[in-house]
Amino acid sequence: MHMKKAAAMLISTLMLFSSMTMGIRAQETPAVNSVIYQSVESKTITSGVTQNKIVRFTDLGWQTIYVLKADLNNSNVHIDALANKDTIQKPLTTSDHMKEWGAIAGINGSFFLASDQNGLQNLIGPMVQGGDLKTADATFNLDKDNMATFAVDTDNVAVFGYWKSDIKLYAPNGATISAARYNEPYYGYTDFMIIDRKWRTTTIGTRNGYYPDITEMIVADGVVKEIRQNMEATEIPINGYVVITRKENTPLITENFKPGDPVGLEISTTPDADKLKMAVSGGGMLVVDGVIPQTFTHELAGRHPRTAVGSSQDGKTIYLVAVDGRQSHSIGMTMQEIASFMQEIGCWNAVAMDGGGSTTLVSREPGTQNIAVQNSPSDGVQRRIPNAIGLFSMAPPSPLASIKIHTTDPNVFVNTSRAYTVTGYDAYLNPVMINPEDIQWEISGVEGTFEGNVLKPTSYGTGTVTATVAGIKAEYPVYVFGGPVKLTLSHTNITLISKERKTFTVIGEHSEGYKASIDPADITWKTVGGIGFFSGNTFVSTQSGYGYIQASVGDVTANCAVTVLPTISTLVDGFEKQNATFLPYPSTVQGSYAITSEQKHSGEKSGKLSYNFEAADTNRAVYAELAGKGIDLPQNAIRVGLWVYNIQENSNWLRIEVKDSKGTVYRLGDLTKLDWKGWRYVEIPLNGVPMPAKLTRIYLVQVNPIAEIGAVYFDDLSIITVERDKMTTDTTVKPVANIVVQNFEKNDIGFTSYPSWVPGGAEIVTDYANSGLSSARLDYVFKEAPETQAAYLMLGEKGITIPEGTVSIGLWAYSQRFTKSWLRAEVMDAKGEKKYVMFSEGISWTGWKYVEGNVENIAKPARVTRLYVVNPKPLNEEGHIYLDDLQFNIKTDSKVDFKKLPPDTEPVDYRNQAKTFVPGETNYRFSVFGEAREPANDVEKQLTAVLAEKINKYIEVGAFVGNGSHKVTGQLQKPSVATGTGYSSFDLQNARFISLDSKAKSLRNGTTGQWSWLLQQLDEFAGENVFLFLENDPQAFSDKKEAQLFMDILVKYRSKFKNIWVFYKGTENKVTRDRGVRYFSTAGFDVAGLSAENKKAAKYILVTIMDGEVTFEFKPIE
Repeated sequence: MHMKKAAAMLISTLMLFSSMTMGIRAQETPAVNSVIYQSVESKTITSGVTQNKIVRFTDLGWQTIYVLKADLNNSNVHIDALANKDTIQKPLTTSDHMKEWGAIAGINGSFFLASDQNGLQNLIGPMVQGGDLKTADATFNLDKDNMATFAVDTDNVAVFGYWKSDIKLYAPNGATISAARYNEPYYGYTDFMIIDRKWRTTTIGTRNGYYPDITEMIVADGVVKEIRQNMEATEIPINGYVVITRKENTPLITENFKPGDPVGLEISTTPDADKLKMAVSGGGMLVVDGVIPQTFTHELAGRHPRTAVGSSQDGKTIYLVAVDGRQSHSIGMTMQEIASFMQEIGCWNAVAMDGGGSTTLVSREPGTQNIAVQNSPSDGVQRRIPNAIGLFSMAPPSPLASIKIHTTDPNVFVNTSRAYTVTGYDAYLNPVMINPEDIQWEISGVEGTFEGNVLKPTSYGTGTVTATVAGIKAEYPVYVFGGPVKLTLSHTNITLISKERKTFTVIGEHSEGYKASIDPADITWKTVGGIGFFSGNTFVSTQSGYGYIQASVGDVTANCAVTVLPTISTLVDGFEKQNATFLPYPSTVQGSYAITSEQKHSGEKSGKLSYNFEAADTNRAVYAELAGKGIDLPQNAIRVGLWVYNIQENSNWLRIEVKDSKGTVYRLGDLTKLDWKGWRYVEIPLNGVPMPAKLTRIYLVQVNPIAEIGAVYFDDLSIITVERDKMTTDTTVKPVANIVVQNFEKNDIGFTSYPSWVPGGAEIVTDYANSGLSSARLDYVFKEAPETQAAYLMLGEKGITIPEGTVSIGLWAYSQRFTKSWLRAEVMDAKGEKKYVMFSEGISWTGWKYVEGNVENIAKPARVTRLYVVNPKPLNEEGHIYLDDLQFNIKTDSKVDFKKLPPDTEPVDYRNQAKTFVPGETNYRFSVFGEAREPANDVEKQLTAVLAEKINKYIEVGAFVGNGSHKVTGQLQKPSVATGTGYSSFDLQNARFISLDSKAKSLRNGTTGQWSWLLQQLDEFAGENVFLFLENDPQAFSDKKEAQLFMDILVKYRSKFKNIWVFYKGTENKVTRDRGVRYFSTAGFDVAGLSAENKKAAKYILVTIMDGEVTFEFKPIE
């Protein structure tokens, strides 16, 4: 994205004084909604079609505009109207119109009316698609030019105008009937209307007596087949149409036509529809022959989302425009503004289309076949509309001609990683699929290596990533920073319940405030408190309590406080007596539900749900419908627990049905296959269900259309509740740290067996994952033999180091059946001796289970080298187990209270240093103090006087920021800066001091013309340093987009100036950095701890400019 200033932003009345002269406080009233700043983001959709996203910041707010530009001189670019293939009265979203016809881009089309049938629409005005006239209306623009139409003729030239249509029926007796509409039904049908199968497949009919006097003449192959009076709807002939009327017009049909008569139908339009490829009706003309009309023939007054179509003077360049509106990011446009915009981008003619909630622009994402909505429809979702305008690429398939590199962030820190991808294009800029294995990656300008598509730079600087595919190259800049000085986590304080997950992202900060995302895999994660574990980018809670997550890169750390609330599982049904009835879906499905003693998890019985699914094309289900309208779920219910016995592996889904207090039904459960045998405990979250509620059904769904007979058994149904009031009051964090050392996301494992003839294998698979995307699958085949047999998963060449203090090794294991084999780990202790760590003597579970082995007494540092399944007895046994999230539990010596967790690493600013000031021609100092009010007590009054005295004696300029009245400036004998109403500037030596009015928590909503003035100040100044003074933090602006724009603009000018520093009244004394720009918060007297005994708490900022270097200190006033 590039940024550019609009030409209209300059202010002629600005007067700038140099040296120590104060600038005037400018005032200005804009006559129009002038553009202050804009950004333009461009992309190519295909050869001959481009898209611009224009974001404008104006005097009245933000505008977001999307422009599709199509070159009809390009023989591969085609434009057409789009309507539902089945019936033009059935609306589709703009995206669905595009997908149905294969368009690569487009916008919404005509205005429309709701049909007399729910869910259907009637577009207003003519439409031509593929050279075929779809609709016409003889009443359209009949009395005056009102609504214009956009069309493209057979010479591929745009045509704009106010259409007229004439529709005539000719009887064999010479009578002529003028019809009002063709495929544009209108309530009542009292005039003459003609519809064919483009509109729908059946006639109107009496509609159950709603139109008791309707007359319909059915015409096929130009001959009357039937005249139907007061009859229900019938089929419209494929090669014909129906003439519809009512009441006094009926005799014109019955007296002039009879079955077997020939019928003449003539539809004439101006312009001639026979000479057009496409046409879509719109509203008023916005631009006519290069001129904006004095008045618009059709206009929706006010500021709204807008859609418009325009063309160049030769009619060969088409502009499809969508303007977002009614949203904070875009205020929309008036009719005059959209007309001016269309003229501005080069339209010789332009027409307004349907806007408001209909405004939608869709295009193909570059390098893909995926259609996506580009703008933000004001309804929050796409509106269904009767037609759209689509752009097509007619280019033939072509070989790879160019490639483009993509990544999530061009910035990266040294010794971290960044992944890149490539998209391919043919000569027509249409996508070409690329095999990632065919890409050669290189890095130049900095040191580093590629592993696959992932770069790991080892030196900092500016580099270039190069991708090569079949001799075709592409380059992408990479900016490598030294190690981060600060980490920011996406969460800093979370509250969860056991078994809940939370994903994290991490941003690192460079010493000058430049930021880069950091892959969680490049971060060392530690969980303290025995509350869970962190793997990949996800924290998983396991036990209630207090703790924290710590992320670290080198010596830099950041923490997230974690509270895991306790839960209680309450048994609500032991399935010892009949508790449900059987219900099939559909009714033809055979099955049953009964209490039986065939299987049991506890007690004597369980519930058996049997099914007999025959082969079918639809989903089938069997339900156990719980008695008494279901089981109560209390207000604090979070999950339903159930023991399930499966007699055979299958792909059926296990689900539950819950009904809330309003009767809304929720179908829950993500067990999309029953892939185990025997008993397994499952829990189904109640996410999204308002409590209290009722559990009404437990059921199986078959989604594969196969014949299948089987059964499952249910036992020990429980309700899991969260118990906030049972949370411990002891906030001491348990002194145990958890580190996941292998999450099995990379293929860095091996396999061996003992004896060597034991078959098996170890690989990274995506079948199951406890966290992340994959796990390790360990396969084994044990035979009845005299020796012990084992299958080993090798953890690299040397294994994984176990640090001092580690008390146990943990592992998550997924099993699909019970076995008698053991699950163990092999450890090499500090002396190189093998030790064996037992996880489980027998695999007696199905699904995921956490297992743990003690290593407290093994001499360290040690290494865990292998995970393995061993058959200690001569049994025939084969199978596999999935392993994930290998972790160490380490005892710590630190005692941490949850209320006082370790602080995050805060960066040290090298500009923050005490300087012994030496007077010189270019050396000077200025002070900044936050003042939101006048001094409130004797301490504050005394400190104010002391500060004024210091300024008068030792400091060249005194600055006061905040919304106070700043009466202290009256005590100064030196120049001063005081924020308030209006804006001003002055120059001192090689610096410009700029005071801004942010009283309204905005520059735009404050003093008129301030933004334009600021930009001019930055443009015209040729010195080295710029110091800006605001009443409050720019981040506190009411318009967050304006706040970001303010910061982005200063970053842009950072390359022009040596220093840009911003000062504002805040709540603490601190400095932050953003991409080379410093932001200073000065708390003034609103600092904590200020008293007569602690006057040093009140500090001012002393900025020293000496020998061309700018430094600062936060200094106590006294």
